[in-house]
Amino acid sequence: MKKSVISMTLCFLYIFAQAQQPYPTATAAGGNITGIEYFFDSKPEFGSGIALTGFTPSTNINGLASTVNLNGVTPGFHRIFFRSRDINGKWSHANNTFFDNYIVPVYNAAPAAPVNITGIEYYINDIQLFGNGTSLTGFTTSPDISSFNGSINLGSLTPGFHRFYIRSKDANGIWSLTNNIFFDNYTVPIYNNAPAAVSNIVQLEYFLDNNDLGFGNCSQITITPNTDIANLNANINITGLAPGVHRLFIRSKDVTGKWSLTNFSIFDNASSMPYPSAPVPVTNMLQVEYFIDNNDAGFGNCTQIPFAAGLNIANLNANINISGLPSGVHRLYIRSKDANSKWSLTNFSVFDNSAIMPYPVDPGAAPAVSTMEYFIDTDPGFGNAIPITVPGNTGDINGYAINLNLSGSLSAGTHYLFIRSKQNPWSLTNAVPFNATGTVPVFWSFIKAQIINNQTLVSWGTDQEVNTQKFEIEHSIDGKNFMYIGEVNAAGNSSTISKYNFTHLNPLSGFNYYRIKQKDLDGSIKYSVIVKVLNSNNISQTLIVPNPVADLLNVIEPRLNFITSAEVYDTKGALIFRKNINTEAQVFSLPVSILRSGNYMLKINYKNDSKSLRFLKE
Repeated sequence: MKKSVISMTLCFLYIFAQAQQPYPTATAAGGNITGIEYFFDSKPEFGSGIALTGFTPSTNINGLASTVNLNGVTPGFHRIFFRSRDINGKWSHANNTFFDNYIVPVYNAAPAAPVNITGIEYYINDIQLFGNGTSLTGFTTSPDISSFNGSINLGSLTPGFHRFYIRSKDANGIWSLTNNIFFDNYTVPIYNNAPAAVSNIVQLEYFLDNNDLGFGNCSQITITPNTDIANLNANINITGLAPGVHRLFIRSKDVTGKWSLTNFSIFDNASSMPYPSAPVPVTNMLQVEYFIDNNDAGFGNCTQIPFAAGLNIANLNANINISGLPSGVHRLYIRSKDANSKWSLTNFSVFDNSAIMPYPVDPGAAPAVSTMEYFIDTDPGFGNAIPITVPGNTGDINGYAINLNLSGSLSAGTHYLFIRSKQNPWSLTNAVPFNATGTVPVFWSFIKAQIINNQTLVSWGTDQEVNTQKFEIEHSIDGKNFMYIGEVNAAGNSSTISKYNFTHLNPLSGFNYYRIKQKDLDGSIKYSVIVKVLNSNNISQTLIVPNPVADLLNVIEPRLNFITSAEVYDTKGALIFRKNINTEAQVFSLPVSILRSGNYMLKINYKNDSKSLRFLKE
């Protein structure tokens, strides 16, 4: 496909221009950036920040890397600001980002090779300094104590629960960590000589904890003399017993006057709270109020939210006054009162007030477009580019197409066409990338894709064709690996705009990528730009695409969900970064280009739950 001119549809220029503020007078052609400074949390005067080291004046600081001095910055969350100054002494806007000044502890040098264990000591209950415990008897120096057995002296230790501590020392005098375990020092009474043959049980008694009054003197359990009490049920009086863990002891006496062993069982005397009476039926809400941060003036005394009594407040929208609120992270608290004068729980939500700017005054209706111009790659300044004639001086450029003669003017490779219009002020400068082969650029008039009735309609157009054969449509699910899905015959030779379309019947759920492969009669081929479209139909679970990912990770929910935040963890469970979202969304994206190659875990936090998904960073 050969051509020497370019045709562009400029319907977007009129829309952008209407929303602009008066554009400042164009500055001289961009000069070197002469300085960059940064500061933390609060903004100082221009030039009073910390100069970025290792920077030399340059016209392009994209990709600049340098070192930021964090000495004196307290641990925790902070905001860092950057701004630059050009050769004319003009400062840029101050850009900023959150970061966590978490101090990673320095890892000690690797220990020497393992040496012999020279001693083991223990102590019970009370913590002892190294070397002040009781040495474990029967131990000889050894490099391996994993199977060593020793005797522990429990003489004079009171019955009940205790904690046992143990540690060892090696030949370098280095002590191990002190390990511990619970144990019960309950003394089992010595069993008398075997009794005579089994006889009837004539008495049964119990006591609690240490209240043993002696055989036959404890609380009696009424029984009918019987030789088998295995399935006997009895009521135990725990009136006045303190809440907590207790022991129930029980024993029996047979017809020969012999008592059984005193058996025990542990139980928890936890007092169950009385179940409240059933509440009255749901009543109308009469009052809703809010406060910010710690400014709680008490129930009924905070800022009121007007609403109609009896209204279901589940989807109530309200305007929150944040006038005068300092920039930064804040909490919004909200609660309601019903017709029974009962207040709800005070719920809260976190929000960041740092990015909210005063909304500009409405500039009024925009005048008609009077001037248009374009340039390629290098901006000569507003009003100095190549002019484009506005059709009929009507100011209406909706659907307006133009031919730009680029023949023999460009080298092979990627270039950018910039175009803008003037309504006093100028519109945004829009850019369109294209590729040039030899000295004649070849690019498409347009290509787009949209989901209609669960099918993808791919549309494209050319402004001129010479000896074109056909267009092959290719599809991808990751934007990298494409497959042929169909083709459309080309016009062959045309000097006017030609439009084509193709319907992909079965796009996958999630993002779908498309490009057009154009073939000429001489066998040469050229590709269009890649377009992406989201198919949100038939999504049954959360998707993350692409996976593996290089730069931007897209998260697609099966339906609208209120998402509070997204967190990325490494394989060891350490938090890498966290992005606050706090909005209802079906699709959001995370920049992951800073991550090293490897496996990561994405945790998505919703209002009431969360989920985790794995992804691979290329």
